[in-house]
Amino acid sequence: MKDIQSIQADLTDAARSVFADMAFLDVAEPNDEEVKPDIHGPWASIQVNGSIRGLIVILMPLELKKALIEAIYAQPWEDLPVNQKDDGLLEVLNVLAGYYVSSQERQNGFLKLSIPSIVFDSEDLPARKPEVNFYLDAQGALFQLMFFSTEAKE
Repeated sequence: MKDIQSIQADLTDAARSVFADMAFLDVAEPNDEEVKPDIHGPWASIQVNGSIRGLIVILMPLELKKALIEAIYAQPWEDLPVNQKDDGLLEVLNVLAGYYVSSQERQNGFLKLSIPSIVFDSEDLPARKPEVNFYLDAQGALFQLMFFSTEAKE
């Protein structure tokens, strides 16, 4: 498996690109690594397969979900149906995973993404500790990215 710092760096680059391109939000390292946001579901997850295989999970506070979804649809949060809000969150993760996987697979071109899914409870995540688990700051709103590796392709 690729080293943890490399996976985290690639996921960070993907998040920066996606948040900037889709919602005009700047993403940076948090100033205080001890600060942990109050994050409650629903979250989103997607399985990636290639030479790196694993599950990417994004957890974010409601204020950040609102900012992303309002920017994507150019409509107020309150005017959007629930399924459209969920679809927007899934699309953000789908594009983020696409950026991440394409950075991993430039040499051999093989990649596969599952259909992203909503995670309603932490019990729906793998029971083990993720190999990569870190926070980023999207203009004052902290969010979390996790990567649970699965068997690597040899």
